[in-house]
Amino acid sequence: MCFHNALTTEAVKLENRYGAKLIPHSGFQPVYHASAFDNPAWPVITNEFPGVVQIFNWGLIPFWVKSSSQAEDIRRMTYNARVESMFEKKSFSVPAKTKRCLVPSTGFFEFQHMGKQKIPWFISHQKNDIFSMAGIWDVWTDPFNGKTIQTFSIVTTEANELMSKIHNTKKRMPLILNKNDEAPWLEAGFDNIKNKISENPSLKAHTVSGLINSKTKTRNVMEIQKPYIHGFDGLLF
Repeated sequence: MCFHNALTTEAVKLENRYGAKLIPHSGFQPVYHASAFDNPAWPVITNEFPGVVQIFNWGLIPFWVKSSSQAEDIRRMTYNARVESMFEKKSFSVPAKTKRCLVPSTGFFEFQHMGKQKIPWFISHQKNDIFSMAGIWDVWTDPFNGKTIQTFSIVTTEANELMSKIHNTKKRMPLILNKNDEAPWLEAGFDNIKNKISENPSLKAHTVSGLINSKTKTRNVMEIQKPYIHGFDGLLF
């Protein structure tokens, strides 16, 4: 699962990383923490316009949804799409085949269960680089007001060795693409995704404070990513 993401970079660095231009007036600012449950706006690079960094909302609304109430109900279940089943799921099957995207990130948050405690972690690239999570997207038009909403889901896969220790209940992680896998992903060129995407992305991780769980404090701050020891030994990888 991946419900908490970060993208702490400047607009120009984001553009240079993908060789793509941000849409005008995007208002992009570095993100230290964003929760999927808030349906945040997020930069994505789609297969339709790979030379543009567009801003979509997290939580996919399928094109066939009939009402705004149905849209809100469905998007609560579409923050993530399991790579093993997305081609069969009604909400994901069409985007999985024809609407791929890259979801830029500089790190994400996950929780480790230690007895009755949930220890939050921040996971990032070994070189602190911007990396790409695999995503799928769709466009929905509200039939009552004609408003068009562009949305996405982050594709998840089985946890690797590192993430199995951290996300030690569900044992899931975002499907992270190596750079040489990004173009084929957008081109929907993988017949068997799990066999053709490179394994073991270079990740590092450290525990962080309980700020991520706060319902009253601002969480989109640099402090949320700072290392914090919870009293257990060996919690830094």
